[in-house]
Amino acid sequence: MRTSIFLATLLLASSSLAQEAIDPGRIAAVTTGDFDRDGDTDLAMIMRPPQAHGADDNGIYIYLGDPSEGRMVLKAAAPNMVPNSFIYAGESVAIASLQNGSILVTAKNDTPGQRHYEVKLTIAYRNSDFVVAGYSLKENVPYPLDCDMNMLTGKGVVNGKATTNAAGAILLKAWSDEAGRKACSL
Repeated sequence: MRTSIFLATLLLASSSLAQEAIDPGRIAAVTTGDFDRDGDTDLAMIMRPPQAHGADDNGIYIYLGDPSEGRMVLKAAAPNMVPNSFIYAGESVAIASLQNGSILVTAKNDTPGQRHYEVKLTIAYRNSDFVVAGYSLKENVPYPLDCDMNMLTGKGVVNGKATTNAAGAILLKAWSDEAGRKACSL
């Protein structure tokens, strides 16, 4: 019920996306939490691309509650960010709020006969913006890869080996899968 109220508020009051009406059928997953730690409830969602953009990936949209505005305000928009076409039964995406205020986005494909992977992004609110604080990738093609990186510290584990890369959070809107893969290279 609570999520429905937030979605209704979002659909009715979002002037930031006024040019692009939000089709509720495009919403793949939602979560609420206090992402900016100000005591107000915030909303994050994964949205499928519009039908006209069939080759695009899903987007991440984060809204912060703003009592002075009397509504939620779009703070971060990262279209074409989360893989999955939902063509195969084994493809899925999820978004969850973590106790520390971060957001966990997961995309995976375990469809028989397809490339299996699981990608996780941990998104955190830092310096008034959202950054990718963590990246995890497990896949079996073209070779087995198991990577878990803390993007804030540059420390992680790749295929069981500890590794260190240049630390530095990347803004969510500037994130690319290539940045994560680069962090996972030994």
